[in-house]
Amino acid sequence: MAITAQAENVQSGLRQLSLKAHPISWWMLVIKHARDFNEFNRVISPTLLTTIMKEFNLTEVQVD
Repeated sequence: MAITAQAENVQSGLRQLSLKAHPISWWMLVIKHARDFNEFNRVISPTLLTTIMKEFNLTEVQVD
């Protein structure tokens, strides 16, 4: 009985924490994150990779 009550408390707590938003908002969030990830790969990643290679004395072959 105590386990059931505890499970119900957990479920009600999860319901309170669930985020509610319009579906378009969720799609906009997904698109924004995809764009940001693309930007990271295009601009920041090569800069970081070069710095890491120099710091640890790695060659192109070792990195790939």
